[in-house]
Amino acid sequence: MNQETEKEQRAAEVLRMMKTFALIGATQDMLKYSYELMFTLIDAGYKVYPINPRYEKIEEEKCYPSLTELPEEPEVVIIVLSPQNVERVVGEIRCPKPKPNNQAGWTGAAYFIYTMP
Repeated sequence: MNQETEKEQRAAEVLRMMKTFALIGATQDMLKYSYELMFTLIDAGYKVYPINPRYEKIEEEKCYPSLTELPEEPEVVIIVLSPQNVERVVGEIRCPKPKPNNQAGWTGAAYFIYTMP
């Protein structure tokens, strides 16, 4: 099995198993990749939490200022940011806020990073 086929299989597995996504770097710009990704996931029936402190809404979807403000823990976190902003957000993924039982961090959200050139 080649490397590309393995990546495609892992991506398909995530889409089969996971239903809740956080999209860091969501935008109102219809020409940007994160906009297309967000609405592709929504149209396919997934719950997507757009995250960008610049917006209150993207179309009709409530936009959150940060990962720590989400009403629930996403199963998958997708980061679509410029390389210089990725490091700042990765720390937030590892330990966004205490859980109700005082455990720190989120319990196993998968995350994917797409950096723009």
